[in-house]
Amino acid sequence: MSVTRARRTSLAALPFQSGRVSVRTDLARTAVVLVWLNPLAAHPDYEPLTRGMRAAVPHTDELLAGNSLASLEQLASILEEM
Repeated sequence: MSVTRARRTSLAALPFQSGRVSVRTDLARTAVVLVWLNPLAAHPDYEPLTRGMRAAVPHTDELLAGNSLASLEQLASILEEM
């Protein structure tokens, strides 16, 4: 099984419905789980304020910091459950 990794392009800038298959549909069809790693999420007051993160967060299964061994252990735990 594989985990779909987020791309550097802002999801808000991508054509969700432009006559082609939507990005959301592509992710839902090809991903078992969508885990987004964002070092800023380590801060207790983090809020997804950028357009890209506001667009992505509702479609992610997990938002992890990925900036420490503890958060990478969380990722490993998620992957082991798959």
